Amino acid sequence: MGNLIHNFSEHADLSRKVFQSLLSTKEIGRPTMIYNEVSSTNTLGFEETQRQTPHGTVVLADSQTAGKGRQGRLWHSPAGKNLYFSIVLTRPAFQAHASWLPLVTGIALAETLELISGLSISLKWPNDIIIHDKKLAGILCEARQHRDGTWAAVVGIGINLNSDQDDFSEELQGIATSLKLESHTKYDRLTLLAAFLKNVESHYERLSSENIDAIRSEYMKRCITLQRSIEVQLHSGNRVEGVAVDIGHDGELLVMPSESHEDQTIISIRSGDVIHVRKPSQLINKATISD
Repeated sequence: MGNLIHNFSEHADLSRKVFQSLLSTKEIGRPTMIYNEVSSTNTLGFEETQRQTPHGTVVLADSQTAGKGRQGRLWHSPAGKNLYFSIVLTRPAFQAHASWLPLVTGIALAETLELISGLSISLKWPNDIIIHDKKLAGILCEARQHRDGTWAAVVGIGINLNSDQDDFSEELQGIATSLKLESHTKYDRLTLLAAFLKNVESHYERLSSENIDAIRSEYMKRCITLQRSIEVQLHSGNRVEGVAVDIGHDGELLVMPSESHEDQTIISIRSGDVIHVRKPSQLINKATISD
């Protein structure tokens, strides 16, 4: 199926003809729907699943009025500069690896940004894209089971590509950055998007066919959360303090609690807001945990 583009954005760097010539995927991004402004690409992605949209559909917006970040936060989404899009996945095969979808997407995005910019890109668990200790991009993966029994996941991605310093609020300036600010180069949005979709499609194929251990190993090499003293704010309101020691086989973060906890048993964190407290610790050898 060819690319479908709705409410096409008039920005000069968002050309339907150029995007179709750049896209080299088998399924991811076919079709792609491009909007000038939406509330949230993830919201539209789930609406598309109700209409039985093809697996791999991408919803792309020039700007969002209510972009979704993790833990219910809003994602800052100014027009004309950055990338805000969601990938719709409907194949049952992905359901078995749903916990790995955001992490695998993070690997693919870090690789793509690194290749295009020449900069070193890291991952903060579970899927924040980090450069020079600042957030460059974020990923939000949401999955739902429909009444008819069908399953769908929508992987939302926001990349601070060409934002300038004054595009960020005072609150964000200390913790967020853009690829342009870090490399002093302006990037074409659709060129980067096409490159990423090709790369992430390859990683999604691996997720369905390969041993998870290989993917887990790749993730751990980029994850700067490991061996750090951290605090994790859980959805329950509880807080866990300790050292991040490993990534589990379902993508969960394994934490050795601090001495203030009575139980020193390693805690498995599947969802939570992680704060890096100190630089990597030398107190725990994660190889002993992995084994």
